[in-house]
Amino acid sequence: MRTDQNPLRVQWTSCFAAVVLFSAVIGATSASAAGFFSMQGGVFGPWQGDAGYSLGLQMLGGGASGRARFGAEFEYRNFDTHILGVSDVNIDAYAIRAIWQQHIVPDRLISPYLGLSFGLTLTSIDDDRVDEVRGVDARGDSGAGIEGQFLFGIDGKIPDSEYLSLFAEARVGFGYEFNHLNNRSRIESENIGGIEGLTGLRFRF
Repeated sequence: MRTDQNPLRVQWTSCFAAVVLFSAVIGATSASAAGFFSMQGGVFGPWQGDAGYSLGLQMLGGGASGRARFGAEFEYRNFDTHILGVSDVNIDAYAIRAIWQQHIVPDRLISPYLGLSFGLTLTSIDDDRVDEVRGVDARGDSGAGIEGQFLFGIDGKIPDSEYLSLFAEARVGFGYEFNHLNNRSRIESENIGGIEGLTGLRFRF
């Protein structure tokens, strides 16, 4: 997919929107009845390419029941993907998302939950690899994009701890990165979505 847009405008607009989004959800979290802070890591498998790893931080807020939770998440991913038809291109992706979770039985020792997320992604790629294979300086080394995820998780309270729990999640999502093609006034898109499995520690405050 191609569109006639200014690549710098796309990236700076994405950065600005990410800051506004993060500020808004953190403000909502602070005003909620209960807050949840999480640290997580796992494996990310792109729809095209080779699996890598992910690390993330999450801040959620919810009502007194703890069932519905809303907030923000920051995640870093490193993996190999296909760029302009070139395989095994390493990519660093930095995502900030608005996220919603619905916990089924939050007062139980084990509680399953569902969720959705949507956000913005900034990327940095190994463009030397792309240039080497294509024989030209094909594109820039950074880009911006959008992504969304559906998630299913299980949260387990740590015995004798009122505020700590462990969780595991499976995620399926879409993602598109947009980047300027050198010597052309157009934007090229790449598929950076995939599946993810992660685990982490959640703190209630």
